[in-house]
Amino acid sequence: MVQRIGEATPVQANRTLSEAKAMLNWGVAENFVSVNVAAPLKPVVREKPRDRVLSDVELSQILLAADKGLGHPWRTLVPFLVLTGARRGEAAALKWSDIENDIWTVPSERYKTAKAHTVPLSATVQKILRQTPQLGEFVFGVVGRAEPKGWGVAKRQLDALLDTQERWTWHDLRRSMRTGLSKIGVEPHIAELVIGHAVGGSILRTYDRFAYLEQRRDAMERWAQHILGLFKKKT
Repeated sequence: MVQRIGEATPVQANRTLSEAKAMLNWGVAENFVSVNVAAPLKPVVREKPRDRVLSDVELSQILLAADKGLGHPWRTLVPFLVLTGARRGEAAALKWSDIENDIWTVPSERYKTAKAHTVPLSATVQKILRQTPQLGEFVFGVVGRAEPKGWGVAKRQLDALLDTQERWTWHDLRRSMRTGLSKIGVEPHIAELVIGHAVGGSILRTYDRFAYLEQRRDAMERWAQHILGLFKKKT
């Protein structure tokens, strides 16, 4: 099974093998099986560190392809990811009730650090959301249930529309946004706060409780204008 998966998606094959080994180790410990037959198997591919940063050209190609070739909700979800730097699970679980004016609040129970995270939304993102049909409590519909199959299908459809064959992942959009903020001159600590990373040591985090909301809002607007500028260069 791992071999067949590896022919199409090597990284997924590695994940499957890892889970199989863990399951069989548990089986051995519980005396359900006598030996872990998957133990000698090696990963299908040697995975590279996650350091892929998409170029401006690649980002513009992805956005154009999503706009022209994908349907709801991906046509709006893809630019939402590019413009906010959100993790895909957080975007998937986004509810209309999480948004008030230009602020998206990710509740603590749905955020990686277990603390609520506020995201200032640029005028461009607000416009995208206004154009998104409200078909239920989740902004991006069934994707709000975070089923993995939908992400994979959409990714393959998007890849088929792109000229480049270089591999990229959904999470690369987040890394590319963070790198892009530095490129356009956003101060590092503001850029880190924009994507919800903790900044500084424990003492700084304890005593500096300022939210830097206006600075983060400005960074989001600058990033949105940078992305919009990519399309002006094409015309």
